[in-house]
Amino acid sequence: PETSEIRLTVYDLMGREAKELVNSRVDKGEHEVVWKASNLPSGVYFIQLISGNNIQTEKVLLIK
Repeated sequence: PETSEIRLTVYDLMGREAKELVNSRVDKGEHEVVWKASNLPSGVYFIQLISGNNIQTEKVLLIK
């Protein structure tokens, strides 16, 4: 609902950072990020969004 520092990161199943997608100040509103995972193998990944005091993590399956 307001402009804030955003960090959007992809982690592998072992918890290692696979890709940092966003790490910057973002204006309020809807945004879209494209994850180009051509250099990563198929498998389970976790995408974590940190915005202010809010942290949200989702599990995703990458299939090639």
